[in-house]
Amino acid sequence: VSAWHATPIFAARPSIENFSQHINLRGKICNANYTKGNKTVADHLHKRINSILNDVRKIDVSERLVEIVDLHANGWMSRFKSAYPGLNDSYYLLAMYLYLGLSMEAIAVLTGRDGTPAVYTAKSKLKRKMLDINGKICDKFMQDLSMKG
Repeated sequence: VSAWHATPIFAARPSIENFSQHINLRGKICNANYTKGNKTVADHLHKRINSILNDVRKIDVSERLVEIVDLHANGWMSRFKSAYPGLNDSYYLLAMYLYLGLSMEAIAVLTGRDGTPAVYTAKSKLKRKMLDINGKICDKFMQDLSMKG
């Protein structure tokens, strides 16, 4: 196990700069995994990336990420969950990734969806559910999630 892989994904109370670096790194890994290239190089790389992504997808890592986003975004996730209590965890995770500005490719990889069309479908369903649950404040959260229009 390399030193990088053995390092915890999120240290206790990381700085906003470290947090941003982690999010950017996740995005780059996901984008590299989404666009598969040369078969021989890609096979080894994708096995390694998939191993790392499986660790990232673990529920305790996702819960920690929610805590970190809440800490650095003035309680955004807590407010979102309070405003939309009827959503399941996969929608909360999708909302968080959208809020963080991750690419559709990165979200597809992190959530285990088959591709970007599945992410766009999930995003549309999330928007409909948000309107159904609490349409009065939906515009503000949609702006935060870049879901206008």
